[in-house]
Amino acid sequence: MMAKAQERVKQLDGSFTSLISWIIHDLNSDNELSIADSSVDAVISTLVIEHISSLDRFFKTIYRILKKNNHSWVFITAMHPNMYRAGSQAGFVINETTGDKLCGISFDHSIEQIIETAAKTNLILTKYSEKGVENEEHAQKLGSRATKWIGINIHASFLFKIQNN
Repeated sequence: MMAKAQERVKQLDGSFTSLISWIIHDLNSDNELSIADSSVDAVISTLVIEHISSLDRFFKTIYRILKKNNHSWVFITAMHPNMYRAGSQAGFVINETTGDKLCGISFDHSIEQIIETAAKTNLILTKYSEKGVENEEHAQKLGSRATKWIGINIHASFLFKIQNN
């Protein structure tokens, strides 16, 4: 997944690649993330939070590494809890022909839990969005598995900023 993300950033604008640090770290481990305190301007976490067992540790780590100013921000995307209620789980299709899927461990964090836990670490929600599959035409653009989600929110995104005291 890291290689795919790096390639997509290069496709957007290769000049940004020198400004981005790419780190692989197991956020469910007890090991401290090797980023200096108050050294990061922004954090982007996309489709990761559903694999995190401790929201407290996740948000404390984010707060620890963020610069404590009005310009720091955190953008998080997640599977919407509706997907878990319908029996789905985060994973990746590894064989399009057979439909085989690789699934890791997933945790069903509610929208409220995410927002409340972030707030406990002085990260205040400034924007929230839910998106779903709108109709049959939209589902066809997303792929064959999307039709079962028509009319249901399947994606959540959060923008947090540091609350200044």
